[in-house]
Amino acid sequence: MAKLPISVVICVMNGEKTLESCLQSITDNNPAEIIIMDGASTDRTLEIGQKYTNKIYVSHQGMGYRFQRGTDLATEDYVAYIDSDVVVPPGTLETMLAELSNSDYAAIHAQILAGQISNHWEWARQEDIRIQYNHPGKTVRGIPTMTALWKKDIVLKYKFDPFFTGAFVDGDICHEVVAAGYKFGCSEAVTYHYHRSSLTALMKQRYWHGQGGGRFIWKHKFFWGWINMLFPVGPLHLISCIINRKPHLLPYIVVCDGSLWVGTIVELWRLLRNRLLGRQVA
Repeated sequence: MAKLPISVVICVMNGEKTLESCLQSITDNNPAEIIIMDGASTDRTLEIGQKYTNKIYVSHQGMGYRFQRGTDLATEDYVAYIDSDVVVPPGTLETMLAELSNSDYAAIHAQILAGQISNHWEWARQEDIRIQYNHPGKTVRGIPTMTALWKKDIVLKYKFDPFFTGAFVDGDICHEVVAAGYKFGCSEAVTYHYHRSSLTALMKQRYWHGQGGGRFIWKHKFFWGWINMLFPVGPLHLISCIINRKPHLLPYIVVCDGSLWVGTIVELWRLLRNRLLGRQVA
């Protein structure tokens, strides 16, 4: 069976718990190559990765650098960015490739379903994702990198920014690409993502995303980002909860938006302090 003209890039660090099932599912989708960009893992990540590909690169650089370096190393015309805690059902990449190649989208993202739902936080995260992202056939202004298929030439032109050492590297490149007149779409295909299963893990993840959001505001001097700093809980998020008749999401929204807000404030203060002290901002 001919390989799909897709280079899969996985940015991972200490992902031994989920990486095996992720890589096996990707292999079953038959892409031309799998590239692992490892962030200097200290667990069995490299050992597991070596079972599935010899294209493994270790770097202490952040996410933006590793996403772009993986793209630069890719040999195919399409690049799929897949998180290490995702399982990709058979045929997913083939479906996404057909959709993307027959559209004017810069990239598309699979619908995201929970790998498991065993508590309120996993349920709430899935409901939030369903409301925000799972709209097949619709045009959207941005997509995450949980299971995203991009036209490589567009990524090579606009590039992932190494300034984003952690989260929001996907939001930044989407912002640049949309500003250039491109669009994104949501696929009919689905993938399974293992959401954070505890309150502590969820808060840490959202704090991390907040730090990335702070960098986005800093880089783009984003007006609405500064306005949002006035609200620890996003008004639009609350309105969406009400419109979609999901009152049970309120605790999740308070936790997520509050953690995001703290991470953003802390990162903006750190960047400002470094600028005032004449230190390197990054």
